[in-house]
Amino acid sequence: MSQLRIFKKNGGKVYDLVMAQKKKEQREQAHQLQDELIREMRVRNGRYESVWNSNLTVLKKGNKTALYSALRAIVG
Repeated sequence: MSQLRIFKKNGGKVYDLVMAQKKKEQREQAHQLQDELIREMRVRNGRYESVWNSNLTVLKKGNKTALYSALRAIVG
C-alpha cells in the first residue's frame, strides 16, 4: 500500500498502473497458451514420426527445388 501511495505522490496514475498490469497478465496468459499448444503439437508429431518413412529420391538428392521444399515441410 505504501508503494502505491509513493507512486501516486510521484505523479503516477493508478488507473494506468492497473491497466498495464492487466495487459501484462493477458500477454503472459497468451504466451502460456501458445507454449501449451506447441508442446501438444510436438507430442502429437512425435507419435507418427516412425510411421512416416520418407525414402523419396527428391529428399535424398538434396537439390533445393520447390518440390524439395514442399516435401520437407510435410515431412518435418
